Amino acid sequence: MKVLITHVSNTLNYGSAMMAINTIYGLRRSVKNIEIYCECDNFHLERLQKATNESIKSFDLSFAPQKFINKFTNYIWGSRHPYVYKVVSNFDAIIVLGGDDLSEVYQRSAILKSILFYHMDRLGTKVILAGQNVGPYYGIYRYIASVTLKNIIITVRDNRSFKFLSNYIKPKEYIETRDLAFNDLPNQDEASIPKVIAEDDRDYIVVVPSGLIKKYDLSPEEAISFYIKLITRLSLRFPNSKLVLLAHVLLPEKVSDGVLIDRIAKGLDINDLVCFSDEMMPSEARAILGGARFVISGRMHAAVSSLYMGTPVIALAYSEKYFGVIGDTFELHEFIMDCRNGRLKSEKEVDEIMRMVEFLIDNFTSIEGRIESKLGVCKKMAQEHISFISKFLKA
Repeated sequence: MKVLITHVSNTLNYGSAMMAINTIYGLRRSVKNIEIYCECDNFHLERLQKATNESIKSFDLSFAPQKFINKFTNYIWGSRHPYVYKVVSNFDAIIVLGGDDLSEVYQRSAILKSILFYHMDRLGTKVILAGQNVGPYYGIYRYIASVTLKNIIITVRDNRSFKFLSNYIKPKEYIETRDLAFNDLPNQDEASIPKVIAEDDRDYIVVVPSGLIKKYDLSPEEAISFYIKLITRLSLRFPNSKLVLLAHVLLPEKVSDGVLIDRIAKGLDINDLVCFSDEMMPSEARAILGGARFVISGRMHAAVSSLYMGTPVIALAYSEKYFGVIGDTFELHEFIMDCRNGRLKSEKEVDEIMRMVEFLIDNFTSIEGRIESKLGVCKKMAQEHISFISKFLKA
């Protein structure tokens, strides 16, 4: 069976990479005679191969730009669309990895992509939408979803999306699971905390600034100012702890955490500051997050890795996915700050985050216990995620 995995083109987004790595690794062990292709170039393919120790191939889904009228008619007709044609001509199944591509919160017209999936399924290629946040759709978009997603296999990573599917879309095959990144990474045990932060046995605090500053309605200068204020406050509150800035997304450059970290570091005068703004493997980033006293993260998958490792996290949310994937799953809503609509422009929000930090420190043992109590079920559901996908590839 030839299977194409899409939305894995950027392994320097460690969240996307973790989902891809765990999908590839899991399918290899559960589906016989499977040929796995990934929509990525050779650089990212090599990183996926290194992370999984698996032989996989790349596939180019790009196509020449079309005139608007051709693009419109091919979109509706389906079989004439070059994207659809490439997939159905070459693959028995396509796995579209989540998570925001079908979320209307993230993109108003997101559901229109489902028209292409509908045509792929109609033409005989099995379509699996894995680890998605779906909806909520309204009006014409909800109707389109109810038609195009009816026969598509869907796994969602939070209960909010599951309820939406159950109440409004009702596809034939769907399941509530947990984010694929909650599975064990293949080389996780081989990754270690870098000596620069582990050498003197002092604890450290990790901050993951998000380069996706437009989602926070911030300018670059406003984002830099916010993080400088926050990190300075943390250094004053925890003078005996190291402060670590970790990039979790490096590409595209315009939303790179690494670029933002380099600019933040220039505005700080802190001796015990360690910055990781260059590429590493996702398992290495997870090891750093796992060794921290606690984490403050603007990236959801950095928060996922922290929780996977049992590390308490304060999440600076720019979309609904934080509240389902983290808040509902671990009952940690008090540690999620809704930072949309320019909220971080205000000085008082740094005060609010520091109040969350104090609450975390005062209740540290009970919060660690809460994470531990939820993590087992979460990991089990993440493992069932792969099993559910595999079932349809075997059929």
